Amino acid sequence: MLWGDAAKTAASIAQFSPRDAEAFVEYEAFLDKVREVVQPLLDGPPPTLSRGGIRNRQRTLSQLTELASVGFRHRRAMLPMYLSAALSCAARWRSVPRA
Repeated sequence: MLWGDAAKTAASIAQFSPRDAEAFVEYEAFLDKVREVVQPLLDGPPPTLSRGGIRNRQRTLSQLTELASVGFRHRRAMLPMYLSAALSCAARWRSVPRA
């Protein structure tokens, strides 16, 4: 069963598969990295360099620089997400084969 608390969810998963419970913790850490990259895009206006004055362009460049920095810090975790389908990316953390 999935809970709002990661430790409680891991304990619930461990009842069926201790290995999957460990993988769940790693998967949550991966999702935290993904959130750090994606969240700024979702919380703010879309970046644009084609409109607005100098302040808008400075803000946009700042946003893009920060986004690139976060993406670079987490590049190893992010690469599979960019290069593969979501299910095959998630399969890294699943020990039970799909039926």
